Amino acid sequence: MFDSRGAVAIPDLGTVYFSEFRFAGAPGTLEAHSGVLVETNSTVRRVPAPVRQKDGTFAGDGWTFKTAPGWVVREGARRGDYEVVQQEP
Repeated sequence: MFDSRGAVAIPDLGTVYFSEFRFAGAPGTLEAHSGVLVETNSTVRRVPAPVRQKDGTFAGDGWTFKTAPGWVVREGARRGDYEVVQQEP
């Protein structure tokens, strides 16, 4: 669920939504109130790096992400990046 009013499309990259944004899927639930970039392929969502973490919930400036069971947040390829991946059995 998201409000596309005021959204800005960036060619070859995706769309930035500045209004309420909520995504629930297998990896967890993302709620953003201050902007989220949804990449063109719609499988990647980007928000500013986390500032705090507790019990599978990550939060930053205007957003919260709660991991679903079986998923973890780990450091990405670039310093300061994070990604959500399924836990190894």
